[in-house]
Amino acid sequence: MKTSLNEQVLTLVRTYGREQLRNEIRQVHQKLFTAAEHLSFRQKILRLFSK
Repeated sequence: MKTSLNEQVLTLVRTYGREQLRNEIRQVHQKLFTAAEHLSFRQKILRLFSK
C-alpha cells in the first residue's frame, strides 16, 4: 500500500514539474520571439530553420 501511494505522489510531482518547465519554456519563447531587443537572435534562429 505504501508503495502505491509513493508511486502516486511521485507521478504527481513529475507531472507538476513538467508543467512548470513547459510554462517556463513558453515564457522564454514568448520573450525571445516578440521583444524588439531580441530581433537579431530571432532572425538568426529563423535563418537556421529556413535552410
